[in-house]
Amino acid sequence: MNISHHPVHRAAPFAICLTLASLSLGTTFAANPDPAAATAAPKTHVLFMGADIALEKDKVFHPVEDVTATSLVIKPGGKPVNVPQAQSINFRISETLKIAATSVGVDDLKAERAYTPGADPFRKFASVASMAGPGQSPEMDRAQGALMMASGPGMRVVPLPTDTPEQAAGIVANGVQRDAQIGSLQSDLDQVQAQESDRAIDMTGQLSQMGVEETRKLFDAIRLSFNVTSEKNLAQPYYAVIAQIRERDSKPGQVRKWAYVKSLGPISAGQTKKVNVYQGGLPPGYILESYEVHLYNHGEELATNLSRKRVPLTDEEALEFRIIEYVGAHQGRTLPASLATTTLTSDGRASLTPAQLGQTCYVRVAKDGRVAAAFRDAAGQQPLQDPALEAALKTFRFKPALQAGKSVESIVPINLAQLATP
Repeated sequence: MNISHHPVHRAAPFAICLTLASLSLGTTFAANPDPAAATAAPKTHVLFMGADIALEKDKVFHPVEDVTATSLVIKPGGKPVNVPQAQSINFRISETLKIAATSVGVDDLKAERAYTPGADPFRKFASVASMAGPGQSPEMDRAQGALMMASGPGMRVVPLPTDTPEQAAGIVANGVQRDAQIGSLQSDLDQVQAQESDRAIDMTGQLSQMGVEETRKLFDAIRLSFNVTSEKNLAQPYYAVIAQIRERDSKPGQVRKWAYVKSLGPISAGQTKKVNVYQGGLPPGYILESYEVHLYNHGEELATNLSRKRVPLTDEEALEFRIIEYVGAHQGRTLPASLATTTLTSDGRASLTPAQLGQTCYVRVAKDGRVAAAFRDAAGQQPLQDPALEAALKTFRFKPALQAGKSVESIVPINLAQLATP
């Protein structure tokens, strides 16, 4: 797949302060009401620096939604479009903080600059050296053989005193003719030897040029390998190699991004898959400043042990970050509150009666998305007065209502019977 490169695009900067007690993004949210519980909670998610990849089609960049064995999948206008991997592709790479509940191991990551066959000075050297090796050319063999056959073994035949004048004249004529033939063949051999000498000189020059090319190190390809081990089954994973390169004559700091995206094929939990990448098309003599591998499954990026800026998070911290991210992504917008957690645990469902589950309640959602109170009416004037139901309602978190981009309190209806069970 011939893939062109595009400068990296970074996500819009926003302040994120992550601790076990609180997170902040312009708006400061309430601290976790039970810091000790948060400290003891397992780290189920990973916050990391990921990469959003978009490809250009019809002069518009579209996010890569999935990757198959032969195509990259985008959805312009909401409809899937397969872009063949064989064609030239222009990528845009945007760095952004992400959260993932699945982590993938990437081990033995190695990368090096390489040559494509046509640019490899070692291949050229071997080809020229084989031509200039021991032995002689077929032309030289033929010229020497013809001369030896014409010369023949033994002494030359000369006229005897007993020969008649006619016999003597024939013998002399044959000798003269043979001498002329031998002279001609010797001239042919001399010419072939001169050509061989010229070719040897030319090959010596070519070998010298090969040595010069090797010292220039005009690498135009990359060779990379790594192992992937997943803790969960991955139905349609793919990887992206993102390298930071600099052209041969550019100044330090003048770098750009190069990307290669490829399907991995299904991976079972615990399975280790070996990946080898060999790809050309890079600027000859390029400098490989850095490289990294990103893993995805059905378009969702997965954290790896090599992900940059890794921060393990509890469920609560992960939810806190998503809410903060939601507020940061909707600056200036006015939106109603909406559920951030949309499932009721099986234990929570079992602790309530059908009547409690079927009751429509009203909750006051605070600026941080937590449920501050529960009511029987939409105006928030009649307290719920059902401790078990209120406790279940307070386990939910909301994306807070926004007023011109600022989080505000609001009252939201909720019916537990309509929520799914994990």
